[in-house]
Amino acid sequence: MNSRLLKANVAGVLILALILAFLPLVVKDPYILHIFVMIFFYAVYALSWNFLALSGQLSLGHAAFLGLGCYTTALAVKMGFPLGVAVAFAPLIAGLAGLFLGVICVRLREWFLALATLAFSIILEPIFGSWEFAGRRGGIPVPSFFGPGKYLFIQEYYLFFAFFLASSIVLYWLLKGTRLGVAFSAIRQNEFEAELSGINTVRYKLICFIISAFFAGLAGAFYAQYVGRITPKIFSLDYSLMPALIAIVGGCYVSWGPIIGSAIIMVLFEGLKMVPLYGMSVARMIIIGFLLILFVIFAPRGLAPIISRPRFRRGKT
Repeated sequence: MNSRLLKANVAGVLILALILAFLPLVVKDPYILHIFVMIFFYAVYALSWNFLALSGQLSLGHAAFLGLGCYTTALAVKMGFPLGVAVAFAPLIAGLAGLFLGVICVRLREWFLALATLAFSIILEPIFGSWEFAGRRGGIPVPSFFGPGKYLFIQEYYLFFAFFLASSIVLYWLLKGTRLGVAFSAIRQNEFEAELSGINTVRYKLICFIISAFFAGLAGAFYAQYVGRITPKIFSLDYSLMPALIAIVGGCYVSWGPIIGSAIIMVLFEGLKMVPLYGMSVARMIIIGFLLILFVIFAPRGLAPIISRPRFRRGKT
């Protein structure tokens, strides 16, 4: 990333962070703050998916790692571990799952890998749904650092998830500039040439898979606390496709793309709740599929490059 683009990105994020930090002082409506919390969470979740996309890999079952993070937190607390320790376990277990799946699947081509991750997520739903210790279909409660009742502590959740998102973006930037990030980019652009240049593509793709699963698991640990109860639906296709949709709409390989995509998707879905539709979950899936088709055809790189392009063109004249 060149210095000019990096400075522009840093300045933009700092300005956005300042605006968002003072927003709870102006906006008192818990529902509006809840929407922002969900935007922040899904942006982080999509950013974890973007980590995997850096190396040209595709996941359609990312809910497996998100759900493992959720359930690890809940089950560890149920077994008597402090909440902080339970949260630390969550990304580790998700990362180990990424290692397990990656060892088996990283040699697969994009769509075969995508189907393998989807199958993994589908398998986990009935496993946790029939596990008595995990609450079966009724799920399992999850305590929170802030206390019970998300709307009672909505400002704390808002600031926490905003900080979580900002930290994730910084880590994404730092990773892209490292030797790992350069190797991931080389593999994505041309895996065969990357191998010829001496890059161990299997090793780097596996590392990328683990990093992506780790961050999805961490996002799951915090999301579980916010919603207060986790059920096997966390492994559903809805949750699996959401990060891909958000990243594609906002822009893959761009750190702030998931923020744009998450804001658009969350506002759209919240707006649909006001429309009296039967089978809301089915309607959501139809919309997800329709948007994916539209963006893959007409804006495959997402909205972020389209938004930023005019600014840098003007700067060159």
